[in-house]
Amino acid sequence: MFGIVVQGNAYLYAAKDQKQIAAESEDPVKCNIIGKYMQYTENTNLGKKAKKTKFAHEGSPLSRKLKHSYSLTDILGGTDSASVQEGKEGSNNSEVERLLATILSPDNNILPPSLKETYGDLSYEEKLLIVNSVISGKKYVHDGVITYSKVGEVNPGECFSELSLILDMPAENTMIAADDLHVLYFTKEDYKLIFNKRTRNIIHRKDFLKKLFPDLSMELLTKVSYYLEERLYQNRQVIYEKGDEAKEIYFVKEGGVEVRTIWLS
Repeated sequence: MFGIVVQGNAYLYAAKDQKQIAAESEDPVKCNIIGKYMQYTENTNLGKKAKKTKFAHEGSPLSRKLKHSYSLTDILGGTDSASVQEGKEGSNNSEVERLLATILSPDNNILPPSLKETYGDLSYEEKLLIVNSVISGKKYVHDGVITYSKVGEVNPGECFSELSLILDMPAENTMIAADDLHVLYFTKEDYKLIFNKRTRNIIHRKDFLKKLFPDLSMELLTKVSYYLEERLYQNRQVIYEKGDEAKEIYFVKEGGVEVRTIWLS
C-alpha cells in the first residue's frame, strides 16, 4: 500500500540491534517499568476489546487509531462516507478509548509515585509499542525490553511505503499511528498503473547510480534517484561558465565533456 497522510501523524520504528537490546536488558529499573506497563495493559484485556473495534484495523501496526482510510477506487468513484472503514461502533469503542487514554497519559497511576519520581516515565513512542504489542500480538517487547526504536515520523502531506512498491520489497520499518490518522491510499496495482513511467525512471536512475556507487544501499540510491533530473545537452553546448555559482552536481550518463579555460587577449 502507498499512502498519503491527510490528518494526524504516525511514527516509524525499526528493530534495535542485538547489542543495544542486550545493553538495555542490563537496566533492571527500566525493565521493571516496562514490565509493569505490559502487565497493566494485558490485565485490562485491551487486546480482546480492541479486536472488536476500529483499533484493530486488519491486524496492522496502524491499529492505534486508524479512523478513516479511502481507497483509490473510493476517491475516483466518488463513493460516499458509508465506505469509510471506521470499524464497529458501540461501547467497546469508548472502553478502548478510555484504556488507551489512561495508558498513554503521562499522568496515569500505573507506576508507583516513588518510581516515577526517581526514574521518570516511559516516552509516548515507547508506550505506543507496548499498546500495539498487546493489540496486534507483535513482539515489540521481549523480557522487559522494548525491541524497537522510533526512527522517524510521517506528518500531514507526506507519503509512505513508496520505496517498498518501487523496489518490490517488504516494508523496512513499522508504522504506528500516533494520533487519529486519516490516510488516502493506493493499492500496489493502482500505484503501478498510475505511476508506471515515474517508477521506471527511478529504477533506471537507481541502476545508473549503482554503477557509480556500488557500496551504497539500494534504499539510499533509490532516495537519491528521486531528486535526479535528467538533461540532454547538444554537442559543443556550454553547460556552465567560469565564475558561475555552483548550484548543481553532474553525473555523465552518456557521451563526454571537455573542461577548458579560455584566455581572452
